[in-house]
Amino acid sequence: MARTNTPPGSYLSGKAGNLVFVQNGDEVIVRSLPKPRKPESWSEKQQQQRKRFQAARLFYTEVRDQVVTPIWKLSATRKLTAYNLFLKANLGAFDKNGELADYSRLHFSMGSLPLPLQLNASRTVEAPDKVTIRWNPTPQTKAESNSDELLCMWAKPNQQIGPVATASFREDGQSMLALPETTDEEAWNLYLFFKNSSGTSYSNDKHVAL
Repeated sequence: MARTNTPPGSYLSGKAGNLVFVQNGDEVIVRSLPKPRKPESWSEKQQQQRKRFQAARLFYTEVRDQVVTPIWKLSATRKLTAYNLFLKANLGAFDKNGELADYSRLHFSMGSLPLPLQLNASRTVEAPDKVTIRWNPTPQTKAESNSDELLCMWAKPNQQIGPVATASFREDGQSMLALPETTDEEAWNLYLFFKNSSGTSYSNDKHVAL
């Protein structure tokens, strides 16, 4: 394996002869093309990990433009690209068969902006088609601002919606959202996170099963 630096703004990735070029931040890693392996040469554990990784990569592709590019790229470094960060954070949500098995381990946002304290969401008998979200509106650190906006993602099998801007801000302390319309009985998973007014900083997300 060898490493080389690329000029700012350039990108190099692909295959040339028996060499593979992989972009890793500002570096390009050059590896020899691995010899093809017959399917029967993979152990059961290797096959399971392969299915899990392929499923996570497919999920990355599905949300890359809406989520990874605007949010995760802000946390990327020379060593960890947005792609690396996203897969590392989400791989554990997929099981050995490549199925999305644990929505509590799925993540749509990450960043240094703190979440407010006492953030929670719930449905009520009086308004089953609505979700009430509450939090402590008082900033706890200098990084927080009253103008930080609440965003959300909705997810269930084979469907993701968002990010949705709620027009609710940290200073409000609460928000009410309507559940997305659905034609099946699958429960929604809600992911709550905040961004600053300039869109240059995001928080990690919080999962709520509804």
